[in-house]
Amino acid sequence: MIKGNNDPVVRRLSWRLYSLSGDERHRPQHVIHVSSTPLAGHRGSKTRWQKLSRSYKDSVLLVESHGGNNETCPGTAFVVGSRTLFTAGHIANSGVKCVYYDDERLVPDKTHYLNDTKLGLDVAVLEFASNRFSLSRPMQVSFRLPELGEQVAALGFPTVPKRDSAIVMHIGHVESLTMNFYQNCRFIQTTFQSGGGLSGSPLVDESGSVIGIMTETVFLKGMDGQVPSRPYGQAMPVEYAAILRRFPKIDPSFVCPSV
Repeated sequence: MIKGNNDPVVRRLSWRLYSLSGDERHRPQHVIHVSSTPLAGHRGSKTRWQKLSRSYKDSVLLVESHGGNNETCPGTAFVVGSRTLFTAGHIANSGVKCVYYDDERLVPDKTHYLNDTKLGLDVAVLEFASNRFSLSRPMQVSFRLPELGEQVAALGFPTVPKRDSAIVMHIGHVESLTMNFYQNCRFIQTTFQSGGGLSGSPLVDESGSVIGIMTETVFLKGMDGQVPSRPYGQAMPVEYAAILRRFPKIDPSFVCPSV
């Protein structure tokens, strides 16, 4: 059965064909402008989340970026390859100071990011020259969109006043699959709140696959510049970061084409 753009495999192969041919006629359109996909065989349990937190504890890393007034802002990144991390675009846009890994402070050799506030794009890829993360388990990514009400979790380093940084697991549900006003950029809204430091965290489903990257800044300010009365947790589908990894110099309009 041919599913077209609703099938993540079709989308992945379309981008691969485009990368090989360079022919604009083969450039995929309307990325992630698709329906959600059920996750079969998983009912959710505390035991499963505990196992996932243990298996990925060395794959989720604390990041420090430059803030205003010479301040340091915490964030999160996660391992997707022996040389590659995914994180949020606004972290990379601010300038990554270091990534903490195995008692070392690492600085990425290359940084690629999409931080387009108009579209809402907010993903980044951090590349390192050597196999820095060969001892960590790469996090498996999935291009599927979750269903409403599906249980998900985020692993990251949210800021807690008067406490040292420590990895935290937030467990909640998918609340909404929203889009921007242009109807060309997808978001995953969650029931748990997203705080400072959680930016760049992997949003995982019950199988342990990363389906999104937490990017709370898109919802921190409303149209009038005020913080909304109810904080929203929000992620971008990880597929956006995977596209950026394959095409580091891609234009945002290619990722979010006009409808």
